[in-house]
Amino acid sequence: MDADFLEWMTSGDSVLAADWESWLQTNPHKRGEVERAVRLFQLLKFRQTELSLEVIDEEWEKLEEFLDKTPEFSTHRSFDYEEYLSPVWRRAGFAAAVLALMIIGGVAYFKMPQSSHTQWVEYTAPRGRKVSLKLEDGSRILLNAGSKITYPRKFKPGKRELSLNGEAFFEVVRDTTSPFFVTAGSVTTQVLGTSFGITAYPNQQVGVAVVTGKVKVFENETPHEQIYLSPSQMATFEDSSRVFKIRNFDQNKLLAWVSGVLYFDKADFGQVKTKLENWYGVTLKIEPGLTFDENLLLTGKYQNKSIEYVLDAYRYPERFRYRIKNDTVTIFH
Repeated sequence: MDADFLEWMTSGDSVLAADWESWLQTNPHKRGEVERAVRLFQLLKFRQTELSLEVIDEEWEKLEEFLDKTPEFSTHRSFDYEEYLSPVWRRAGFAAAVLALMIIGGVAYFKMPQSSHTQWVEYTAPRGRKVSLKLEDGSRILLNAGSKITYPRKFKPGKRELSLNGEAFFEVVRDTTSPFFVTAGSVTTQVLGTSFGITAYPNQQVGVAVVTGKVKVFENETPHEQIYLSPSQMATFEDSSRVFKIRNFDQNKLLAWVSGVLYFDKADFGQVKTKLENWYGVTLKIEPGLTFDENLLLTGKYQNKSIEYVLDAYRYPERFRYRIKNDTVTIFH
């Protein structure tokens, strides 16, 4: 599913291979996962450079329909192997292979919550990996690690709506007849066609940053009170104050993650913890009784650096110690 992974597998590009090896060296806990994805790719002889969301949705529906009609699938301990060679089983097998490639390849986990009116697609980028998605209207979303996007399988006429939990960068195809809405936390962003980034992690302020075009932003409870943002402008909103703050921003800093750069700007421990867990695919555990000075802030720009490198910069000179075991980082006195 991931364009970079597929290019690495199919192009034979030595520079790209070196980039992946460099990434694996700084993320050794991900090597086994990537090697499994490579083996699966080779077994499936997967030749497409991009698998459309429509194909995934169709195969998922076939698999769900088949399982619904086949209670024996989960209740029988013995199976008629001739039955499994039928076309419906081959289709179900393909759907399972698509799902396995997504999960083992470390790209995304998805599900389709059912309702009586609308089918919703939900994508979650695994921690340690960004996900690139292309919507049915041609719009593109880069979903940051640990973030989740939810949207209807088919947009309603006259309205394209999504919800975000985490961080994402949007490149929206212009359509004056069908505005594009993104709800994130207490804030909704409305555009016709533009590129912008949204940050909306739990218990943190929501931020909307515009790169191109014009964006309308409003609080969900007071949609009549709207603000407009132009390129290089961003708005932040905190639930406690219920006030938008507008300022200019540096794209090379605020949206550095889009280019594979981990950037901190006077980040406190909570912000550092969230970013490190998502970026490196780890869990940070704090020893009971350990507290952090509110003035312990991190500012820095890190590209192709290990988590140890970032932690050493943050704790300098000896504010805390840490140990890493598998995917768990324990911080202690």
